[in-house]
Amino acid sequence: MGNNHLDETAGAYEPFAGCKKFIEFIIENWKDDDYLEIRALENNKIKLNKFYRIGGMKIDEVCDLIKQKLDIYVGVLPREKKCGRDECIKKGNLLWADHDFHNDVSKKPSLEEEINYIFSKLDIYPTLLVDSGRGYHIYFKLEEFIDIKTIREINEKIANALGSDPQAINPSRIMRLPGSYNRKADKNAEIVMYWPYQTYSVKELIDSLNKNEKQKESDNIENRNYGLIELEGDKINEIAELFKEFYVKGVRNSLVLGISGFLLFRKISPISA
Repeated sequence: MGNNHLDETAGAYEPFAGCKKFIEFIIENWKDDDYLEIRALENNKIKLNKFYRIGGMKIDEVCDLIKQKLDIYVGVLPREKKCGRDECIKKGNLLWADHDFHNDVSKKPSLEEEINYIFSKLDIYPTLLVDSGRGYHIYFKLEEFIDIKTIREINEKIANALGSDPQAINPSRIMRLPGSYNRKADKNAEIVMYWPYQTYSVKELIDSLNKNEKQKESDNIENRNYGLIELEGDKINEIAELFKEFYVKGVRNSLVLGISGFLLFRKISPISA
């Protein structure tokens, strides 16, 4: 795991520079024969779907598209050919989550709140964070390329932990291009956090996710009461007084078992009983 360093480009956001930075970020270590998929929509209709061969691609030309104020999306994993389906992708070195608040944008957290939330759920920080307009796109850079089956599995774990979009985990997923215009939010998507040295091994990520899953299961068991009633101390003492007249020396265990069973039948928590 690398050190935490905030990107030095804090301050006024320039869309073209953000677009370039993001494309450079995702295509790092791709092969010349890989393809980058760009899809542009206008009024929810595809206006452009283009595949750029990495070996001959000019990033400036790709980012010129954002001047048209279209909803522009990018495939974040390398395509082996001009194809946008899962079967056209074999590997990748990026994981992601789409933490969207489109149903109620008022619930969208601040950047600091979002970063703290991610860490509280995953015990790790993202490499890059994009404010998509109505939520956040969260990216984790891997130190090695892995197969798409593993990418999907880990993306699913991340989505479950964060409560992010469960549909946005497939390898051929296209994500909003930073610098491009989000028509529904009426603003440009932008990179709001970039820690270039915050990269992860697959083992590191899986260990962290498994650790947090076990903690969540433990918390659920500890807090689970199955709809049973918890009694306060005064009420427990009051009930204990009622049973005193039934107490017979030498039958304490039988009496306790009988009372506990009766209380559970009346939906009183075993802890209280």
